[in-house]
Amino acid sequence: MKIDETLAPDSLAPKIRRLWRLSAPKILAIERTCEPSRGAPVFTVDGVYTSRGWTEWTQGFQYGSALLQFEATRDPEFLAIGRDNTLRKVLPHATHMGVHDHGFNIVSTYGALLRMMLEGTLPPEAWERACYETALKCSACLLYTSDAADDLLCVDLGGRRIIKKKKKIHHIANNSNKYTTYEDATQLHTMNVG
Repeated sequence: MKIDETLAPDSLAPKIRRLWRLSAPKILAIERTCEPSRGAPVFTVDGVYTSRGWTEWTQGFQYGSALLQFEATRDPEFLAIGRDNTLRKVLPHATHMGVHDHGFNIVSTYGALLRMMLEGTLPPEAWERACYETALKCSACLLYTSDAADDLLCVDLGGRRIIKKKKKIHHIANNSNKYTTYEDATQLHTMNVG
């Protein structure tokens, strides 16, 4: 890999502006053509987004993309799409148990809104900030619980992971055909072989 030390951020500006010009109509097309009652757009079939009922993880990207588009262009239409749909359609994901898509849905939407508010891009509204923070807190808690629940034998009723130390078994031969077997420094056992 060769690193071009002469590149400057300004040299990327034309390509970044092109990115936002291309993404705007795509975000609007998804908003116009994807029926929310059918679920979030997950992938394309013959060039058209379609959904699958088994996952809604792309809904965060759907509305998070509109928020990023607003942040880059300051076009209020994208803020309206992102904020309104986050509050109306993404909220159920904040407390959805048993899934790993909290980061995709909640951080991409509520996280982006909170970040823009803290950075001054959005006006400080106390109720909105509390809503964004609550969604992120619920999501973080459930993400940990969901992750821990992958192995039900290692999770207590509160969703906390039970850590079980893996035991290494070592066998050491000695001169008298005996082996010393130990699992850790606190347990030593001797057994006869043969």
